[in-house]
Amino acid sequence: MNTKLDKVTTQYIEFEDRVRVLGITDDNQTHEIWFTRRLLDRLVIALLSSLEKQRPNKAKNDIHMAFDQEVAVTNYMPETPVPVSQEVSSWLADSVDITSNENGVILHFKKENLFKAELPFEFEPLRQWLFILYKTYKHSQWPLNSWPEWFLTSEDSDIKPTQIYH
Repeated sequence: MNTKLDKVTTQYIEFEDRVRVLGITDDNQTHEIWFTRRLLDRLVIALLSSLEKQRPNKAKNDIHMAFDQEVAVTNYMPETPVPVSQEVSSWLADSVDITSNENGVILHFKKENLFKAELPFEFEPLRQWLFILYKTYKHSQWPLNSWPEWFLTSEDSDIKPTQIYH
């Protein structure tokens, strides 16, 4: 199955103590993908590493990484949330593969080693989604051990940690 998500909404669900990503395809199919904190911790570390590798010939120090993050957050424009539909494919992701290229990454969400859905990101939208995940972590009161100091210093207080992000 080759399901490409075009848009996602990210939300912490307290009852589940998990993050739900609602994604929609170009043909309006809705996918509800659940993530444990353990899987998200690993994903965050891998994605932050991808951002650092994006600057192979440039300075990679914390100041530059924080500046790039602040620019991405400043450019973040909330969109209409993905609606929950009656016919939704719902499943718990147990792994995520990451394919990197010069323009960004593609996340391949999997369940039981079967490909389920992919979500492509250019680097700036990836930074914005990482910011959304960070705000979700704060809202859920999960430990922030996976987040580097340069990321924590780029936080924008205008976006409330209780919002649903999309």
